[in-house]
Amino acid sequence: MAKRSDTLHVEVVTAERELYNGEADLVSAPSAEGRIGILPQHAALLTLLVPGELRIKLGGEEEPLFVSGGFLEVFEDTVTILADTAEHAGDRSGPCRSCPPSCSGAARACRVGA
Repeated sequence: MAKRSDTLHVEVVTAERELYNGEADLVSAPSAEGRIGILPQHAALLTLLVPGELRIKLGGEEEPLFVSGGFLEVFEDTVTILADTAEHAGDRSGPCRSCPPSCSGAARACRVGA
């Protein structure tokens, strides 16, 4: 019998770099079918990501990232995100290429893909 896991292992990578590699209680992502939430013990899944905010939560902490698109795979409590491009919310100094010109690029104000 497989051991029950209380967390997910999450990896967020682009062709250029790894942005996140660690544990999480919850991953919330912008998929082509709408926003999805991934919790431990989630069924296997492969989905297309659209531009938007990716949230990784562990305990009371949250790691907000922005992705321009890509793929998300869930398999045996491991979430792998292969993003076209991605950046930490704090790295945003202005609008990304996916945002409208009016976007300030601020983590709370930007609603790419919303």
